[in-house]
Amino acid sequence: MEIIEKYKKDLQLAFDNKENRIVLNDGPIKARIFMDLLFSNAQSSIEIYSHNLAAEVTEDSSFLISFENILKNKNLTVDIILNTHTDNKIIEKYFQKYIKKEYLNTLSYIKKVDCIKDFLGEEKHFTVIDSEYSRIEHDIDGFKAFSNFSDEQLSKLLSHFFKSLKKECIQ
Repeated sequence: MEIIEKYKKDLQLAFDNKENRIVLNDGPIKARIFMDLLFSNAQSSIEIYSHNLAAEVTEDSSFLISFENILKNKNLTVDIILNTHTDNKIIEKYFQKYIKKEYLNTLSYIKKVDCIKDFLGEEKHFTVIDSEYSRIEHDIDGFKAFSNFSDEQLSKLLSHFFKSLKKECIQ
């Protein structure tokens, strides 16, 4: 656990200093820590593209608390695109509770499967926070991802990509 605590501190320091460097994570524990940090610091918007939010990371109680907190925050716009419906019963309950007009949240599903290949070549998951910082999983099975806390250009590119996915792949 000492290594995990060091990872948390280093990650928080990189975030606080808005360091312009790639920060890596590997494995579900680090992925959850990373997502918790991103979610807890969102000010206005979160864009999430994922397969179905039913992986080891999303079953962790800490992730579930963070995820519910962003969904119920009426000051945040949370926009989610999934390839398929989730098998995670708790996340499904959150969708039923918080994907409503009184919250600024949307949930969409990819209708054109080949569209993902056209955009990404292969499936990659990503999250963009406030169009300022992002996390991209380049190995979805191994939870291997990279992020940068001050690469606004990359984050805006991913946000634009997210909007293009929504426009072109959702019917």
